[in-house]
Amino acid sequence: MTTYGISDNGIEHVETETATTSLTSTLSLKLVSHFRAQFSRDWQWSESNSNAPLTRVPGIHDGFGRSTILPRETREHRAHFAETVSREGQRHSWKFGGDALLTQIYNFFPSTFGGEYIFDPIKVAPFTFQPLIGGLALTPLRAYAHQVPHYYIQRVGSTVSHPSTNEFAAFAQDTMRANEHLGVTVGVRYDLQTFATKYLKSNPLWPDSGKVPLDLNNFAPRAGISYSFGGNRPFVGRVGYGLLSPHPADLQLDHRNRQRPCPQLDFSESNELLRSAGFPAIS
Repeated sequence: MTTYGISDNGIEHVETETATTSLTSTLSLKLVSHFRAQFSRDWQWSESNSNAPLTRVPGIHDGFGRSTILPRETREHRAHFAETVSREGQRHSWKFGGDALLTQIYNFFPSTFGGEYIFDPIKVAPFTFQPLIGGLALTPLRAYAHQVPHYYIQRVGSTVSHPSTNEFAAFAQDTMRANEHLGVTVGVRYDLQTFATKYLKSNPLWPDSGKVPLDLNNFAPRAGISYSFGGNRPFVGRVGYGLLSPHPADLQLDHRNRQRPCPQLDFSESNELLRSAGFPAIS
């Protein structure tokens, strides 16, 4: 997968393996069990086609050099187990069940660790071309020609995270046939998600860091009504209501699970450190 012809891109490798099994058992004339299990492995890794810092010249070139998101690697292992028991009655159809999703993730993501130069318009000393407030104004292209970037950005910190998580759920549902035309369905679902805390570290300056809250109130009631109009070719109308507990995205878990903060260093021509020490050398 590439987005530029020369650099600021790389090669993406993806391997996915999945194994699934299921078992349906008739426990009695009215009772049926359906068990499902799935195991999967997803491995993604990317290589950058350049080790030079990313360089942007606005209006001329969007970027060349090492991509800000490469290289990277993600390994995910999942085990999913689910069980549903159904019971059929004269006017009621009951369903009970639960599932467990166990996920182990290793994520290597050195975002902007290679550095990034941005050659925005900048003012410099006319003869030395050192950044100078109120000096000679340079266009982005001329700033690049004289190797005077306006900004330098680089992130430091941990590049590895383990946003592993376990998800558990249980539900109960009853579908009632009130008469030949009216059906009513009511049910409730409970969800619980836990997070890996092995690699979390607390910051003494922020006591709440390194902790993950545990929410035990994820009850989701659901109800629905269906009604059929007519005889041989009925028109069926349905209406329903329910609550859903969405899960956080893996990217949010990744930022939360990093072993230590991943700060970003910004240098510009107005920075005192820049004027005293200069920009990092452009390779």
